[in-house]
Amino acid sequence: MTKLIEDYNPDIIISTHPVGACVSTLWKRKEPHVFTVVQSTDFQAINTLAYPEIDMISTATEDARDLFIKWGIDPNKIVIMGPPVRHVFLNKIDKATAKKHFNLDKDKIVILVSRGGIGTWVKSTIKL
Repeated sequence: MTKLIEDYNPDIIISTHPVGACVSTLWKRKEPHVFTVVQSTDFQAINTLAYPEIDMISTATEDARDLFIKWGIDPNKIVIMGPPVRHVFLNKIDKATAKKHFNLDKDKIVILVSRGGIGTWVKSTIKL
């Protein structure tokens, strides 16, 4: 990530992961003019995103905001924007179409287990 920052010399760095937040903070110490933002994508805050040098932290909830404050983040740097949601999840699709798309048995119950980090996709199916 440091190589990318050196190559592109950005004016703003937005991080959504603790490693990015750490690298952004280290870069900010070297280049104070760079505006740094952390987007906390979870409903609950994690302390590995809580660097006082960060210029702005966007959180999903009031509870997350309160935790960041408890960890020493200036309340004026915290913005509550809700969790980020891909626009595709706002589209309505009927069950039959979804089952056909994913080649699922139309007569079986489907349970979706979603996880974050590297995205969501159909990893596997369990036959019940």
